[in-house]
Amino acid sequence: MSPITALTTFFIAAGPAQADLSDIYNEAYYIFFEEHYPDVAWEKIKDLEDSDDPFLYVNKALMQASGRLTSGFDRCGAIINAEKAAERGNVTPAHDLLRGLYEGEWISIAALEGSRLALYYKGYRLMKTDIYPYALDLFDDERSLKDAAPYLYLSAELGYEPAIDRIRQLETEHPEIFERERFMDAMAAHEPIQLYCPPRTYLDGELR
Repeated sequence: MSPITALTTFFIAAGPAQADLSDIYNEAYYIFFEEHYPDVAWEKIKDLEDSDDPFLYVNKALMQASGRLTSGFDRCGAIINAEKAAERGNVTPAHDLLRGLYEGEWISIAALEGSRLALYYKGYRLMKTDIYPYALDLFDDERSLKDAAPYLYLSAELGYEPAIDRIRQLETEHPEIFERERFMDAMAAHEPIQLYCPPRTYLDGELR
């Protein structure tokens, strides 16, 4: 079963049970998955934005990734909506969808595209995962923190609150690594490239 198929199955079972779904996109969900009129369903929700409910964006992402719309498979559109869902707290389903869309490499690739969410997870993973041979640790036991710093700074620059909080903590605990003057160096070292999606644009803290 493909990641997209698995997620579709999950939401057929779990979607309608969500008490906080709005009437509009709850109806759109039913039309898409139960009545099998994908374009009709998409027209109902495609322009809905500015919601704090992550399931709006999960359902939009699923529709765009389904390949059932007349417009076809919209990988980048699905990625953006899945990221919006993940930023609003819908972590596991949104991350599963992102892994499927990026063929398992969403954190590394999306970080290059400028996703603040992926930049944070890339930095956090470097900081927390023991990926260095002990021989290298003998020479520099703070190497993982140094590698993580640019990703965390970049995520914070794009307004991601968990990254901002993490930077504030690490500036106190490791001032020799996490200094404010290193911030612009980190920015200059990172130039997002288009892989699956163009570089991200954030306006007033919102992914556009």
